[in-house]
Amino acid sequence: MTTNNYYFFFKGRVALYAILKSLEIKPGDEIILPGFTCVVVPNAILYCGVKPIYVDIDENTFNINPNLIEEKINSKTKAIIVQHTFGIPAQMDKIIEIAKKITCFSLKIHVMLLDLNIII
Repeated sequence: MTTNNYYFFFKGRVALYAILKSLEIKPGDEIILPGFTCVVVPNAILYCGVKPIYVDIDENTFNINPNLIEEKINSKTKAIIVQHTFGIPAQMDKIIEIAKKITCFSLKIHVMLLDLNIII
């Protein structure tokens, strides 16, 4: 097994920061994320000089509400971070359809009990 495509980090917050730094995201850009998340997620965004844009959650799943994402997207939006809160899957089909309206690709991150999708 080669490790050309694998990177290991000692903390999920460090991995998220490294991913964000490796992308062509610059200060002044915006990243959409759920309003209910661990503080390390917006901190990683802020440490990159990027503005976190919070989207309210679905009251049944505590995941980002896909019906509210589109109104937050603008020319500065570079990514959508989606977490699957408490292991409850987010509505990825809907979110990916919305994300196709901005130039993005999707990264799936597994960090022990944290499962994030980053759509960039």
